[in-house]
Amino acid sequence: MRSAKRFAVLWVAVTLLILVLPVNAQDDITFQQGDRVIVLPDVLPVRTGTDETHPIVTELWGGMVTRVVAVVSSEAGETWVYLENNAYGWVPAKISGQFTLALFSEAALDQMLAETNAALSSDPNAVSAYLRRGTISLSREDYAAAVSDYSQAIELAPDETRLYEYLGKAFLDRGDGVQAELNFQRVIDAGTVLPGVLNRMSISYQLQDRWGLAREYIVRAQNLVPEWGLVNASAAFIFSHYDDMTSDTLTYYSWAIERDPYYVGALHLRAQFYQDQGDIEAALDDLNLAIEIDPFYVGAYLRRGIIMSNEYGDTEAALADFNYAIGLDPTDDRVYAARGLNYLRRGETELGINDLKQALALNPNNENAAHNLAYVFGLEARYTESLAIYTSLLQADLYDHFTSLLYRAMVYIALGQYELALTDVDQFLTDTSMRADFVTVAYLLRGAIDLYKRQYAMALADYSMGFMAYPEFVTDYGTYGQGYWIAPGHLQDAEAVRSQLSNTAADADIYEQMGAIYMEFGQWEAALDVYRQALALRPNADLEAFVNQFEIFIR
Repeated sequence: MRSAKRFAVLWVAVTLLILVLPVNAQDDITFQQGDRVIVLPDVLPVRTGTDETHPIVTELWGGMVTRVVAVVSSEAGETWVYLENNAYGWVPAKISGQFTLALFSEAALDQMLAETNAALSSDPNAVSAYLRRGTISLSREDYAAAVSDYSQAIELAPDETRLYEYLGKAFLDRGDGVQAELNFQRVIDAGTVLPGVLNRMSISYQLQDRWGLAREYIVRAQNLVPEWGLVNASAAFIFSHYDDMTSDTLTYYSWAIERDPYYVGALHLRAQFYQDQGDIEAALDDLNLAIEIDPFYVGAYLRRGIIMSNEYGDTEAALADFNYAIGLDPTDDRVYAARGLNYLRRGETELGINDLKQALALNPNNENAAHNLAYVFGLEARYTESLAIYTSLLQADLYDHFTSLLYRAMVYIALGQYELALTDVDQFLTDTSMRADFVTVAYLLRGAIDLYKRQYAMALADYSMGFMAYPEFVTDYGTYGQGYWIAPGHLQDAEAVRSQLSNTAADADIYEQMGAIYMEFGQWEAALDVYRQALALRPNADLEAFVNQFEIFIR
């Protein structure tokens, strides 16, 4: 508590650099659950309870946008508001008679930006104006602009170490754990730190998959303020990555839920943990409770919809949840991505494609949406469009890099671009950590490429490697492999090739082409049959050796 008060004093010089903005001048407001709001003061302390005896855990900055979860009146008759994003705690609705929050609209945020720009025009060295403008950009996910303004503030006041928290937050929201860590470390080294900074430092390590350090910093935050629901839930999430700490995971989720019932994110995270453990009913119970407490919490509808679609096959119930979530927040790309996949499961392909495209329009880095869109384009034989998406995923190093290589190779094969397909498969096989089924698929694909190129000795070697990696999988690849196929429509080409035989004399080339297609899709008996017909028309020692050995494999 003493540290928090000392920290507040550090900001006096900075916060006085900017005038109270006219956007504060508003009629009396009654805040309601679900309202989106804009933070008005330069610095607004967030507490664990509804009076000033509770510790400050983090701070909101002028220009931040968040959402109201609950509104209560304290014993002193003051209105306190529980806020979601960036806070997960309580703030007073007024300080010294001035509102701390304004109802959100793009026009209100534009007005705040205009007033901040005007302040900078009057005083180009106003540190807090750069901070506010940077925060407005951060709220709009314009990370480059936020980094630029925060960096300018630091250039003007390099000794104000707490300014680095702003810059670290911008990097954190952008997903750059390394740069976030470097900036948060400057704040921590200064010696006066709130639990929220330690929590953000922990997240920066999570982004780097450095879970030991993530655990260290979240434990430090817990020690400072054990009653804050957020840090207990964060600890539980981190502990879930340790095989020997699953009991601690549930303990800390329970603590978070008991100590802060309005932090429904803890219920959401515990539901995810239950789902991962296979306890779907417990997961649904937590999600239903989260929605009961906070009916505006999009994440709970999203996860419940995913469970209903994935675990129960109830695409109708899933669709209802996704539609409701989009009604709450039509800018959430995750929900469009999930609804798009649900539409695909319902056989409503165009609706699915439209939703996946909308998800990418909202967030070009939505990896799941991009992958699923590429996949469905492959299923629809829209190979050029599928290829473009996989290439963009690989160039941006999004989704799983090696998995994208494997899928793009399948599209290249469908397009007849065998050398490019071979390059992707070869690169895929350099990853020695891949699962046996994916490794086997890669060898089968490379074998298929060999067959299309009529390099039968090389094909035999690749198929042999596939059998060695996972023999049962290869034997039943015609069934098991369907979950991996990007271009199953290509299998229909075998029948198109076969139709040529009715118009031409028997041709070994045609039979060999048909055989390669059947082999690509695990139709072993059909492939061997047409290869034998090719051999009857044109002897080929390598092909004959391939057929004889492959027949032994599948027998």
